[in-house]
Amino acid sequence: MNTLLKQSTAGFGVLYLGIGAEYTDLCLNSISYLRKAGYTGPVRLVTNCNVELKSLSIEVVNSSCGAGSFESRTFKTSLYTYGFRRTLFLDSDTVPLANVATLPIKWYTDIAMAIDLHPTVAHVLEYSSNDPVRREPEYRYTKELNLLEHPYYNSGVLYFKKSKKIERLFRAWHSEWQKFGAEDQLALVRALASQRVKVAELPYVWNARPRAFHSIAEAQEKGVNILHFLSRQRGLMESFGVLNFTGGKQ
Repeated sequence: MNTLLKQSTAGFGVLYLGIGAEYTDLCLNSISYLRKAGYTGPVRLVTNCNVELKSLSIEVVNSSCGAGSFESRTFKTSLYTYGFRRTLFLDSDTVPLANVATLPIKWYTDIAMAIDLHPTVAHVLEYSSNDPVRREPEYRYTKELNLLEHPYYNSGVLYFKKSKKIERLFRAWHSEWQKFGAEDQLALVRALASQRVKVAELPYVWNARPRAFHSIAEAQEKGVNILHFLSRQRGLMESFGVLNFTGGKQ
């Protein structure tokens, strides 16, 4: 039987990573939706920007990291350091439409994510066309490890519980990422395999892609709890009218 996370659950909080002004603004936009959706618990934002904003009731952790897109993954693969006892990490380009305190996970769950648009490593290697030359060495290496049939998870919505096992997983994730300094999700696949950690699969509605809908209202009607405007779908944020956070200029 699933136990819903309650806002009164000791040690539960939501974590964001905003490296660079653009991504920090996206985080603040997401947090505004998080609050509108009814979540009143702790929120922590790791950023290298100055944030002076009290209206969203957030904790800001300042970082000296540069603003490069790959450099930020140094922090993403080290999220354990910044987490709560029970953490829900949300990418900056997520838009929560429901109270995340109702995340449907069992109390003993160590880590939970939704399956990516590419359900397996083999699917990524065959169908992902973004920057194939840069990715080729890492693709080849991951293939040599016989991980083609391994599930490919999207880490943009990531629940984890602090424990020795998960701490070791994050160390392995960071180490695997450093080998190529590029694909954090492929590095996570290798870390999960090497540490033999089983992932609890989150339902699609907790990490849904906007392209399947025409509006926020339609997504809500279909039961979506978090929309994720990742990568090439980020341009839809404007047409969906979700970039309405106007406070806290970085």
